[in-house]
Amino acid sequence: MKVFESVKPPQQEPSHRGARRRNIIIISVLIVIVIVLPLVTFLAFWFCRKKQHGGRSDPIEANEVVENSSYKSYSYTVLKVATQNFAYVNELGRGGFGTVYKGTLNNGIQVAVKRIRDVKTSLEELHREIQVLSTLRHQNLVRFIGYCFRKKSRLFVYEYLPNGDLDRFCTRGFHPNSRHQQHDWSILLKIIKGVASGLLYLHDNSMVHMDIKPSNIFLDTDFTAKIGDYDLLRRLDPQQTHQTTQNRRGTA
Repeated sequence: MKVFESVKPPQQEPSHRGARRRNIIIISVLIVIVIVLPLVTFLAFWFCRKKQHGGRSDPIEANEVVENSSYKSYSYTVLKVATQNFAYVNELGRGGFGTVYKGTLNNGIQVAVKRIRDVKTSLEELHREIQVLSTLRHQNLVRFIGYCFRKKSRLFVYEYLPNGDLDRFCTRGFHPNSRHQQHDWSILLKIIKGVASGLLYLHDNSMVHMDIKPSNIFLDTDFTAKIGDYDLLRRLDPQQTHQTTQNRRGTA
């Protein structure tokens, strides 16, 4: 008669293998969340921007392809040709913010091209300024036509006003002792009304021109006054104090 030994139940497999498996899964998920997911998000964002801009890495250098109902983007070459390579003979004036040149586009339209000296301002800030300029439409404001940003070049394009600025008109065109004195005074009255109308429009739109002076007021063919030099234009913040506004001054 055989005596059977009691059979011991099989020992369970140590649980450390399951714990290790869980740790691997957790680490893999964390890697996906921390590294892979942000990378995929960045690539998707980059491709969307590239597609939106027509595949150009710098769309603002396009040759008149970025257009708006009120302004357009010009290529540097177009404005260089229009101003004859920014020739001195085409220089209309210069100030602390840049030099203005007379230019003639391919379609024969004459423009004033302002070459801005400030290259520290970011393109994002300049585009915000353009959005503000494009909303300003008044018969007594110099009309903003377009822009060009290329590397370190910052160019703004405005309508060309053949009678120059008020400073030159007062020193050369106004003759109080001439026989045309009455006519000249009527022109001055028209200019004064135009400047007042332009300033009223700016103030109604919470805009303040920081440097109103004769050299920043321009005259068209029939001596209609137009306020220019928008580099000194600032949007008025109702929460700003009078002291803060005073600190923003234009050229003397």
